[in-house]
Amino acid sequence: MNDRESLDELANRFPSSFVWGVASSAFQIEGATVADGKGASIWDEFCRLPGVIADGSDGRTACDHYNRLESDLDLIAGLGVGAYRFSISWPRIQPTGSGEVVGPGIDFYNRLVDGLLERDIEPFATLYHWDLPAALQREHGGWADRNTAYRFAEYAALVAERLGDRVRFDVHSGKTYPAESYDLVCFFDCLHDMGDPVGAMKHVRETMAADGTCMLVEPFANDRLEDNLNPVGRIFYAASTVICTPASLDQEVGMALGAQAGEARLRDVANKGGLTRFRRATETPFNLILEARV
Repeated sequence: MNDRESLDELANRFPSSFVWGVASSAFQIEGATVADGKGASIWDEFCRLPGVIADGSDGRTACDHYNRLESDLDLIAGLGVGAYRFSISWPRIQPTGSGEVVGPGIDFYNRLVDGLLERDIEPFATLYHWDLPAALQREHGGWADRNTAYRFAEYAALVAERLGDRVRFDVHSGKTYPAESYDLVCFFDCLHDMGDPVGAMKHVRETMAADGTCMLVEPFANDRLEDNLNPVGRIFYAASTVICTPASLDQEVGMALGAQAGEARLRDVANKGGLTRFRRATETPFNLILEARV
């Protein structure tokens, strides 16, 4: 990773406009789970349950990013990247998921954003990376209650108000993102959530360069139900039933591919969108990485 010549050689294979970056999530790196008024998240409480984590580890210290912010930013800058995607811990901003902002919590993210900009690294913020305030789970049943969505909207507005002058919050649907001649368009774990994935593929066809590539990263699934009844498949089916499929059905068209769409159905969606060259580039036990071209 520190071989600069190898990194430069790799970078030269990409368009000059391509932005190299790194990413993290709050629970995985911040630690300091009770510092400066931070509230508990559902992951904090989950980790306390006996036997649920094989080695008993938790996020109380993690990478200690909360206390090592400046040195961590120097490490990121040393990689030579131009972007950093981080997530904001909701319970660090609002300990119970509502109410006033905790000063030290938002100050941490202000220092993070300013530190990135000082190092010529563009900050990309994720508002939610699964660390729901535990109070919302206990009192309202979490995302099963619409009240949680209202609380999230309030939280998002608070963060945007305080960081929005330095952090871009761009949101587009798969059918409306700005049109340019993209060399690469990537749908990361989201095509199956869309109400009209065929429409999204048609938009890709219209906005992609003639020799461009569309990369689809989707949950791993075989094409037949009986071939997916394994531990990973069962987890994906559970998530798909309560999250992915209802989300799609609530949108225009409502195709409801679900997290276990499988390669054959995804190929059909891409083909109907005008991307007729389709192949499985690689796979992991958890994901299919698919390539679609005109």
